[in-house]
Amino acid sequence: MDEPGNEYRLKRLNVAQAGTNNLDPTNAILMGFKWAELPPNAIVVDVGGGMGHLTMRLAKNVPNLKYIVQDRPSVIVQGRKVLCFLRGFLRLP
Repeated sequence: MDEPGNEYRLKRLNVAQAGTNNLDPTNAILMGFKWAELPPNAIVVDVGGGMGHLTMRLAKNVPNLKYIVQDRPSVIVQGRKVLCFLRGFLRLP
């Protein structure tokens, strides 16, 4: 997707993802699985997790788990920038 010539496809993908994000109830990630039944420190991997917005919501509500967000390298670079900003703004560890 990040290859030259795919700019239109990437833009179309971003618009589609933004649209589908608006279809889900804000608590869908919390209610769609029994997270509390996982053992403490269980690892949750968000494949294709983008900037990690769903993982951050989940981690806030279920803090006893470990979280990994995986995505394309270019998305991870952007996600790290956002996380650095949020750490300073929200005083995250």
